[in-house]
Amino acid sequence: MAEKLGTAPEASTKLGVGDAVMLLTAFLFGSSFPFAKSVLPVMDPAFFSASRYGLAGLVLFAWLALRRQPLGLGAADRKLLIVCALIFGLFQTVWAFTLSLTNASVGAIFVATSPLWGTILATIDGHRLRPIGWFGIVLAFCGVALVINNSLDAVTVDFGSVSSSLLWLFTAFLWAFFVAKSPPLVAQLGATRMFAWVMLLAVIAMTPLAIWGGLKTPWELMRPVLWLNYLYTAIFTAALALALWNVGLARLGVTRTMIYMYMVPLFAIAIAVLFLGEHMTPARWIGAAAVLAGIAITRRAAG
Repeated sequence: MAEKLGTAPEASTKLGVGDAVMLLTAFLFGSSFPFAKSVLPVMDPAFFSASRYGLAGLVLFAWLALRRQPLGLGAADRKLLIVCALIFGLFQTVWAFTLSLTNASVGAIFVATSPLWGTILATIDGHRLRPIGWFGIVLAFCGVALVINNSLDAVTVDFGSVSSSLLWLFTAFLWAFFVAKSPPLVAQLGATRMFAWVMLLAVIAMTPLAIWGGLKTPWELMRPVLWLNYLYTAIFTAALALALWNVGLARLGVTRTMIYMYMVPLFAIAIAVLFLGEHMTPARWIGAAAVLAGIAITRRAAG
């Protein structure tokens, strides 16, 4: 049987399973930037995106088969599925391409605008957020910027060219648009099967670019550690994280799910502190507190 997911988000403002799932998802997303960044100087971005999501899709289909759950589409909205797959494929291709041009910190700041886009789209769809919720979103975004900037008196982040900044904003919008469109498919197919099919169709659409990118990739430079990083991004930050994302989306709704994107840079910094020798500074502590406060405010306002 398909996974049972409700179509209506949890109404309670108390922390629950959906919040725990989204925290784990944010951690996995946060770890994707350093792992992917190490691979992209060698592997072409289009091939990287298509191949890792092809592998992730196979992992999800295999998981469904092991659990003896249906693999087909049943009565799912096929037109919506194709639209979502195309949006997702474009999002992943632009994300990888832009990350190959800039540093991960800049990407994390711009991707953190996705909750803003998501809330705007939800408002257009009739799900209005109270003003205090908008304050929470802006507060959390400012906290993300402060954590990544890592200074209270100077701008330390090099944002690069205007074109790369616009590409990052476009990437954030694509993710928010995909999240806003996907809830009906999550309800129809379940979290895992929905993303398995989205990945499969997205990879089919990305195949021409992926072949071209694979032909120009210097494979002799792909050291074993880079292959391990690549596999991590496919299995954990793609297959597992995106399936968990849909579980959180079904339980919390679009706005309360998107707000957890602000935790992604915090987890990325925590990983750097724990494993790469970086240090927490006053700017990072204040920024982290602002992020947590903003999430709490917005979550309550959206409840």
